[in-house]
Amino acid sequence: SVLVRHTGANIVWVTYPLFLIEELGADKLWVGVIYTVNAITQFLVMRRLDRIRPATLVGAGIALSILTFLLFSQVGTYYEIIPLQAVLALSWSSLYVGGLRYVNERSSEKSTSTGWLAGMISVAGILGPAAGGYLNDLIDYRMTMVSAAFMCMIALAIFLLFKDRDLELEKAGHGTGQ
Repeated sequence: SVLVRHTGANIVWVTYPLFLIEELGADKLWVGVIYTVNAITQFLVMRRLDRIRPATLVGAGIALSILTFLLFSQVGTYYEIIPLQAVLALSWSSLYVGGLRYVNERSSEKSTSTGWLAGMISVAGILGPAAGGYLNDLIDYRMTMVSAAFMCMIALAIFLLFKDRDLELEKAGHGTGQ
C-alpha cells in the first residue's frame, strides 16, 4: 500500500512546482514558502505521533492523502494550497511513522522490514515521476492530482484488505521472524 500511495504522491510532486507557477500564479518565493510549510509541519508533527496505533496512522495517512490530492485539484490560488500543505504533511507523517512502526512491530527482522519499506518508497520515487510526467502530457495538472487520489484509494483498499490478515499471521507465529 505504501508503494501505491507514494507512487501517486510522486505523480503529483514531479509537476507540482509547475502547477503552482503556471496554474495558480505563484512566484518562486511562494513555491519555496509552500514547500517549507510541508517540511516544518512534518518536523512538528512526526515527533508527536508515537502514541497512536501504527495501523491507525497508516490508514489515516492514506485517507488524508486522498483528501489532500482531491482538494489540490480544486484550488484556485496558491494561497489556498498553504493549509493543504499542512494536511499533506500530516498525511505523510502519519503514513511514514505508522508504516515504520507497523513493519517493525510485526517482525523480529527490524532492519529487513525497515529496508523493504525504504525500498518501496525509493521505487515509488522512480515510478511516480515517470508516470506523472506522462500523465501530465495526456491530461492536465488537476486530473493528474485526481489520478494520485485514485491511487491512494487503491492503496487504502490494499491496506485495509491485508491489515487483518497480517494480524492473523502474527498471532499464529508466521511472518514475525519466528
